[in-house]
Parts: sequence; C-alpha cells; structure tokens
Amino acid sequence: MTAATLAIRDQLLAVLRDAQGFPLSTREVCEAAGPQAWPPDAVTWRHLDALQRAGKVERVKVAGFRPVYWRVAA
Repeated sequence: MTAATLAIRDQLLAVLRDAQGFPLSTREVCEAAGPQAWPPDAVTWRHLDALQRAGKVERVKVAGFRPVYWRVAA
C-alpha cells in the first residue's frame, strides 16, 4: 500500500470517526475529507469499499433512497 493510499484511507476513517456513529453520505464524507477525496468518484469508492472489507466501516443503505451512507463499524 502506498503512502498516498494510506493517507486517504486514514482521512476517510477519521471523518467517519468524528461523526461518532452518525451515518454520513458518500458526498459528505468526501467533502469533509478534503481535496484528495473530492470529487466522490470511483477511486474514493474503492477506498471506502476497502475499509469496509477490512471491517473498519460499514455501508448503510436506506430503502427508497439512492445515496449510500457510511459509518464506523460497531
């Protein structure tokens, strides 16, 4: 894993930890993470998916809504 990859994943995780369990949309996570995560594109999604596979975050899908929400895994 490169230093840039580690930095962006740490930043995304920090944003979600600061939310204290409150789910944030992908857009909200990317806006709060800063310019390295903006715009919320396929690269950012891959980082969030990798964090999910590692068990650090979880994806929250609300029925009837298109946006995907993220929060720190419990």
